[in-house]
Amino acid sequence: MGSSDISRLIGCDHATVIYGNRKAAEQLEIMNAEYIAALNNWKEIFERNDIEIQEHTTTEGMLKNRLVAVLRDGIASSLVSPDGVGDLLIEVLRTFAPEYVQED
Repeated sequence: MGSSDISRLIGCDHATVIYGNRKAAEQLEIMNAEYIAALNNWKEIFERNDIEIQEHTTTEGMLKNRLVAVLRDGIASSLVSPDGVGDLLIEVLRTFAPEYVQED
């Protein structure tokens, strides 16, 4: 994949991609610790996304997986109680699909 292909994917011109590649190479050459740490963080994000894409064949599957992870993390960090998950999901439905919520 060349600079022109990458530029179309990320919405910039090919010169910006070439410049970014050159700057990245310079930062790696001088062993900029902050830059390398940032690259490693992005690498982890892309690896997680790649695994998620491989595990699910549909966008709905990916969204469900993310929603479950957010709720699990919310319960684990006491941001929401296990009993409150249902109420939270009803509020989400009210926002995005009110036709599925029966009001009392």
